[in-house]
Amino acid sequence: MINIENITDKVYRKLAIQVATNELSFCVFDTLNSTVKSVKSIFFNTFEASIKTEDLFADAFQNFPELNDKYDDVVVIHNNNLSTFVPKAIFDEEYLGSYLQYNTKVFENDFFAFDLLENYDMSNVYIPYININNFFIDQFGAFNYIHSSSILVTKLLDLSKNNDDKKMFIHKNLSHFEI
Repeated sequence: MINIENITDKVYRKLAIQVATNELSFCVFDTLNSTVKSVKSIFFNTFEASIKTEDLFADAFQNFPELNDKYDDVVVIHNNNLSTFVPKAIFDEEYLGSYLQYNTKVFENDFFAFDLLENYDMSNVYIPYININNFFIDQFGAFNYIHSSSILVTKLLDLSKNNDDKKMFIHKNLSHFEI
């Protein structure tokens, strides 16, 4: 989270950025009035292997000036299929890579992160895009990040609370889907 030293420095705006290898979407919130100021999605041509993702994001920051504004809070949402949910009973922070090895290729130098879903006694273990996180550190300094599946599953479980009907949810993305 971005530190605001003085109340007069507060701008009452929050930036949420969802990142994927082929897309950057962002939403600017007015936190004082609880309104959305802008929403944009930028799609990238991922077939051009010579172009780095960071360069595509840098172009987006040049073309969309609202990305360069000052914000009280910046949240980066990683959207990829490199995640898995782990029940609290068997979760151990020391073995994050072990949980992922069954549904994705894991490398020794991968960085792992996790989101606690405390109300549901589980964690979402995932591989964030470190190169993209590093880009955002250069842009904003400190920020929070979370996996898109953590947000989705929390919302779906919240909506299903106190409902015994059997349901199945499918979330479709451009590059993958989740059941």
